[in-house]
Amino acid sequence: QARHLLRPRCGVLAARPPPASAHHNMMSSVSTRRRTGSMDMAFVPNKMSKSWVDLSKGSRKEKDLLGERDVPIDAYYGVQTLRAIENYSITGILVRNFPEFIIAFAQVKKACAKANFKLGHLDFDKTEAICHACDELIDPETALLGENKGEEMRRNFLVDMIQGGAGTSTNMNANEVIANRALEHLGKKKGEYE
Repeated sequence: QARHLLRPRCGVLAARPPPASAHHNMMSSVSTRRRTGSMDMAFVPNKMSKSWVDLSKGSRKEKDLLGERDVPIDAYYGVQTLRAIENYSITGILVRNFPEFIIAFAQVKKACAKANFKLGHLDFDKTEAICHACDELIDPETALLGENKGEEMRRNFLVDMIQGGAGTSTNMNANEVIANRALEHLGKKKGEYE
């Protein structure tokens, strides 16, 4: 008869038994339920926060097919992410709230870099720089790689989780963050794309 509160590993709540009290309002039970775990803040919209684009420390020029834009000088993201922030602020829930998603993207990008190296489409130095940047995103706490900017890089995933297109903005956000960190590993500045 009575169901118990079930907490599967994915953190989704199953059923909760109705209280024995006849005066209990079922809605209050739902509203006071608390979630725990790593996803607590993942679904909290960022709508009320200040703009994520801060040009107060300076800017660099980046261009795409739509033209040239100022991007914060210290940002790992680039012009494509900047446009997505401006155009696709749908839920206010950002990709950076989901570290597992960022890790998965980094693993795919690392595998692609290795595959392109094996096919002769990417030279050794660029491959190593991209893989190093991906490793920082995958494990931002390891000191084995020297200076690890994985946490800072993760904070630069500012695209809305629900955005227009087929994930193009999220993919470009990942490309820009990884590419700009790889550029630093190659001794270049952010935004110095070839």
